[in-house]
Amino acid sequence: MNKSILRIIKSHSDPILALVIGLLCLFIAYATGFWTLFRLTYLIFAALPVLWLWTRSMSKNLEVDISRGNSRLAQGGYLSTNITVRSTTWIPKIWLEVQDSSRLSSGLSKRIFTLSPKGVHGWDYRLQLLRRGLYKFGPVTIRVSDPFGFFERRVYFGNEIEVLVYPDPPDLPNFYLPPASLQSEGRIRKPTSQVTPNVSGVREYITGDSTNRFHWPATARTGKPMVKLFDLDPSSDVWIILDLSEDVDIGSDEESSSELAILATAAIFKSMILQKRSVGLIMSGTTDVIHQPDRSSSHLGLAMESLALADARGQVEIEALLSREVRRFSRHTTVVCISSSSDARWARRLAKFRSRGINTAAILIHSESFGGEPGAQDLLKRVLAASQIYTYGLARGDVLPEVLSAGREISFR
Repeated sequence: MNKSILRIIKSHSDPILALVIGLLCLFIAYATGFWTLFRLTYLIFAALPVLWLWTRSMSKNLEVDISRGNSRLAQGGYLSTNITVRSTTWIPKIWLEVQDSSRLSSGLSKRIFTLSPKGVHGWDYRLQLLRRGLYKFGPVTIRVSDPFGFFERRVYFGNEIEVLVYPDPPDLPNFYLPPASLQSEGRIRKPTSQVTPNVSGVREYITGDSTNRFHWPATARTGKPMVKLFDLDPSSDVWIILDLSEDVDIGSDEESSSELAILATAAIFKSMILQKRSVGLIMSGTTDVIHQPDRSSSHLGLAMESLALADARGQVEIEALLSREVRRFSRHTTVVCISSSSDARWARRLAKFRSRGINTAAILIHSESFGGEPGAQDLLKRVLAASQIYTYGLARGDVLPEVLSAGREISFR
């Protein structure tokens, strides 16, 4: 019984409780004349201001330096943080509880220690960020309390910062999309006498070469006039359409169909950029995201940032998204749809694209592998096969470089 009362008092320690106990002791002392209760009352009322001053003195004259690593990380990377707490007074700081604020629970970000006069205490910790997304860290909180827990004070240092964790897609060295009907479309580049964005090498100047083909660094290095060689552009524009509809997302957290779809999108986008192909991205989650086709490395960074923040809470179904954005797809464009939907209408929409000269491909996320209804995608598979749409199938636990390889397209019977 006594232990239970002590636990209750400890868990509810505050100055009001101390005052109530003091007044109760005073009332009983007057009623009984017991001198010990008078002394206890005097002790309580004398101790409260002392403990309050204790708490204030412990929380003042403190300095905190916070140093963090890169605010942009790849999935699975480590965020390094250094925290240094410094006292600027000769009064010791006893039982400081220092916590780096974050939604991620980690004992590494918390310390309880005592600072000597003019003392300094610091530590480093590394936190692995396993999921893509936006994380918030800080400010650093210092909590001080008196020995009995009647008074508590929190002091905040630094500002809240955001750390963006990009998806970390694997390389797809053998990823293949069927060629569109362009002269230059294909996996092998062809030399051309025309000026294109793709420089394949240099050669010595020949009479009649245009002056805008000169390669001045090579000319300065060799001492001879050198001109650039060009290849045909290897492909037409590629549009990746990512289905982030809330209705088709199955599973939870990183073990969900939407996470696999986002990772596949990141891997394909990266593969297209490495192949120097012009690639765009459309996805409709909480907000619509549209990146016009480009082939630059900065374009890859923008797409990864959008995919890091992507969520499967969209209200637009993939078929409606294709219908809405069809004006962006010109003749000979390649459209790649990534979806776990069981609705066959989006496959029929892709079939209509083919009749207009728009090349199509599909990355089908098998919903059944994430706990979806067995056989729900059977009709969709038959439509994809009948429409001769080049299709890759992805299931839970698949290794992307193995599945998304040339010649690994699936045939639905």
